[in-house]
Amino acid sequence: MRVDKKTCSSCKVEKDLSDFNRRKVKNKGGDVYYLYRGQCRECYNVNRRKNKNYSMTHWIYDIKRRAEKRGFECDLDIQWLKETLKENNNRCPVLDIPLSFGWGDKGVNWKTWNNSPSVDRIDNKFGYLKWNCDVMSQRANCLKGDATYQETKQIHRYLEKKLLLVR
Repeated sequence: MRVDKKTCSSCKVEKDLSDFNRRKVKNKGGDVYYLYRGQCRECYNVNRRKNKNYSMTHWIYDIKRRAEKRGFECDLDIQWLKETLKENNNRCPVLDIPLSFGWGDKGVNWKTWNNSPSVDRIDNKFGYLKWNCDVMSQRANCLKGDATYQETKQIHRYLEKKLLLVR
């Protein structure tokens, strides 16, 4: 039995083909065939996580796909994303923590996930439109959730009372 091998273009290690991602390709005649990536899965994922433009491109793509699926309009693009991040100095406008793309070297964990940027729709009745969206941390967006303004004020009052009792 013959095992096909390939050398990774990044780490230069010869590995089994099963260690490489395949992508489906269709030629002009409509025939379908598969090509293997030049990088092994491990190198591909590490490089992808470190590439901010790659993250942004896929982030916008996912938002547009989600909007289409839910029947919402979407006019967000990478330029808007970069401008919004720059306006906020790459910090969460709600919690004032630095925003970071990628998962870090050790994979996903709550610390890096909390600081990941997230697009928030200000009014959920409307779609992903530039005037209706902002970029904040995942943590802030989860805290905000679907709470109304009145509910947020009530939580704030509650916490103020509790903090006064503790001090």
